[in-house]
Amino acid sequence: MTSPTLQLSPTPIQFFLGNDGRPCAGGTLLTQVGGLNYPTYEDSGGTIPLPNPIPLNSRGEVSNATGLSRQLFLDQSVAYTFTLFDSDGKQISQPATVSTGTGYGTYYPPTAGEVNTGVTIVNPQYPPGWVQRYGAVADSGITDNWSAFQAAIGANAGQYPVVVTPMQDGYFGGFTQPLSVPGDSTIILDASAELRWASTSATGPVYLGALTSPGLILGGDNITIRGGILSGPSGPGVYTSNEVGIIGMGNPNSVLRIEDVEIRWWGSDGIVLEFWNNWVVRDCILHDNGYAGMHALSCVIGLFQGNEVYNIEPGTNGNAYGFSGTFDSNFTQTGTRDDPHHFCIGITVRDNFIHDISPWVGIDFHGAFDCVIESNQVYNCWTGVQIGSAAGAGMTEGQGYGAENCIVAFNQVNTQQYDGTPGTQTAPETYGITVNGGVTSDVVAGATGERATGMRIIGNVINGCGNTASPPTGFSIQASYLENPIIQGNLIRNWMGYGIYSQGCIAGIYSGNVFTFVQASSPSDTCIYLTHINSGPLVTCNQHRLIGDSSSTGAHYGIAAYGGGATIGMMYLNDMAGVTSHVYVDPAAGNAPFSITPPTT
Repeated sequence: MTSPTLQLSPTPIQFFLGNDGRPCAGGTLLTQVGGLNYPTYEDSGGTIPLPNPIPLNSRGEVSNATGLSRQLFLDQSVAYTFTLFDSDGKQISQPATVSTGTGYGTYYPPTAGEVNTGVTIVNPQYPPGWVQRYGAVADSGITDNWSAFQAAIGANAGQYPVVVTPMQDGYFGGFTQPLSVPGDSTIILDASAELRWASTSATGPVYLGALTSPGLILGGDNITIRGGILSGPSGPGVYTSNEVGIIGMGNPNSVLRIEDVEIRWWGSDGIVLEFWNNWVVRDCILHDNGYAGMHALSCVIGLFQGNEVYNIEPGTNGNAYGFSGTFDSNFTQTGTRDDPHHFCIGITVRDNFIHDISPWVGIDFHGAFDCVIESNQVYNCWTGVQIGSAAGAGMTEGQGYGAENCIVAFNQVNTQQYDGTPGTQTAPETYGITVNGGVTSDVVAGATGERATGMRIIGNVINGCGNTASPPTGFSIQASYLENPIIQGNLIRNWMGYGIYSQGCIAGIYSGNVFTFVQASSPSDTCIYLTHINSGPLVTCNQHRLIGDSSSTGAHYGIAAYGGGATIGMMYLNDMAGVTSHVYVDPAAGNAPFSITPPTT
């Protein structure tokens, strides 16, 4: 029998991706001609046929029966049909015709998507979706790659992932306008693949009342973007209004995954999402952007996890955010879940490393429903974590609607830089965690705010926050205008001023918090300072312990109730061994007597 004349597939080791953009580990590739199985080979002589279907190993590569990667040689005399299946045997791509010829060797004829969109195929030896197929070149800005990338994205939505692999040294440049990403798109970038915009145009969606100048515009459900680097035109440390790396303004849209992407040098935000449901931003690096790592506006059910965010500056009006969950403040806010521009609902911010947001806030929510901030590390920020109120019609800033049912737990907030060197804050005070509702009229005459409800601040470690002013203006934990808060099991270290400052709250539990030594003494040092507290909160099992050498400084006061008729429901088993005065009450301000059972030590 005469051996067939064979042609090597386009890449030395052919690999395949699943619909999620990851290597199709454990999948199979069925090779047929005319509807019948037809052999392929692992050697150029055609003596060693590959199994059919061909198994794909853990890297998604063509392999033999034992899982060892093998080259893929095709018979030049026929046109194959390739059909890809996942590890469960489910078909995950449309059958693709693969042929060989003298011009390009192995080549891939046009797909239905390419025909329907009328794209130009420049290099048919690359599979559908690979950007080189449409003429992209990673030559560090010599080639304008916008048309090639837009062709790859537009022709393959819902069919093949767009694959971005440099193939040479350099970045994909020449971009001067946004790329539009329709629904059902998957874009997979090699870790070293960089897309760099020389400029971009103000043709993107309206964000906070103005058109945006984005890199990618997301335009539908079921989008995945994974890997690579998206570099903006502004460069590091430059603020440019509404210049955004990735923007998606839903109606609403659902299901989005952005994973393992580095997003840098955008003049405003790395990522902006509004009205998106069921999204994940995971394991990304967002840095050297001008205003925020990410803004989520009126989003529902989202996860921001495992990301590193840093060097967000200089911001607008002095503001900058690592992550911010908010709403479009150009619209009147009613503080309800069915408001068209409602607070974020069900957002989890977890396991992130956020540092050097010098002008402003590491993690921020302007109002929130059912949101969780947990297990994050925050360094060198003016405020580590913040959940604030949001003003509605006729309300002034700070006197708005409060959040509902949110958790701030097991975070580490440190005013130092993450390498242990002093922080770079220039503000006269720093805040660790602040959770505040709107200022209410029972505390401040004429105020129009509403308290936040169901707030829990649990198990956080806060280091170096506060200030030495008298009275202090910075706090390790600020919990104001809350109803039934739980502030429990927090460790406050190396602090100044007030460890926990709570104003205008109703009831609640302050329990099991531990305060170590004071960083710099002031006349007002107080572990727990309660003012205008109503309906008898429980204050129990808190401790002030001096951990360190004999020069460690204790606070002046352990627990203080001051001003506006503050009342304590029950206070017991608090151990304030390191303080000058264990309990302080200002009777001249109309405070009710403490109920102490058994006596505070």
